[in-house]
Amino acid sequence: MKRLVAAGSGPIHQLGRSFRGGELGRHHNPEFTIVEWYRPGVDYRALMDETEALVRFVAGRVPTPSGARRRPRLDLSQPFERLRVADLFERFAGWRPGGDVDDDSFCRALVDRVEPALPPDRGVLVFDYPASQASLARLCPDDPELAERFELYLGGLEVANGFTELSDAGEQRARFEKERAAIAAQGRAPYPLDERFLESLPDLGTCAGVALGLDRLLMALTGSDDLGEVTALRWDEA
Repeated sequence: MKRLVAAGSGPIHQLGRSFRGGELGRHHNPEFTIVEWYRPGVDYRALMDETEALVRFVAGRVPTPSGARRRPRLDLSQPFERLRVADLFERFAGWRPGGDVDDDSFCRALVDRVEPALPPDRGVLVFDYPASQASLARLCPDDPELAERFELYLGGLEVANGFTELSDAGEQRARFEKERAAIAAQGRAPYPLDERFLESLPDLGTCAGVALGLDRLLMALTGSDDLGEVTALRWDEA
């Protein structure tokens, strides 16, 4: 999709199935549905506005379930809160992550300390991630320790991930090579570089993109607490 934007497609979107092995639970399925879109000429802040507007549009068209809700009802009457990652970590985990924060430490603190502290009935846009946690995102021009990435949480449930796209092919190649080296150091086979993608990046220009989990959005809006309640078949029944 990014190559299509770089080739001049203009704004582009896709609704499709995605697959991720090794994750199965109330909030994870190996197969799930994603809405993904890209808008040339705008940055991640414009996509935050658009993502919030899309959630409100969908919320007005999702029927209110007749059964008991398992999650608190979302209050969409107020603008979504916008909170920086470093501020959230300092408040709830007791430390501020730097640009090259350790992946394991960051993920553990995010899952164990930060996400459970998010409002259970509100929309929250969390933004400005450490640079090491956003390998495809443009760095913030006023602070290269941070990247122009955001995530949307609804009632504490992570629903969408977006960022200003990195269009510097040299920097993107260097990031890919660093990841490949880390994978090789773990004794695993590194993935091949996508040379056609790298070649297209100089034509991408300023562009922002976001992927939103449709199943999780329906969970949040209906008060469900299990992906099986908003899909045609539960994973173990498919």
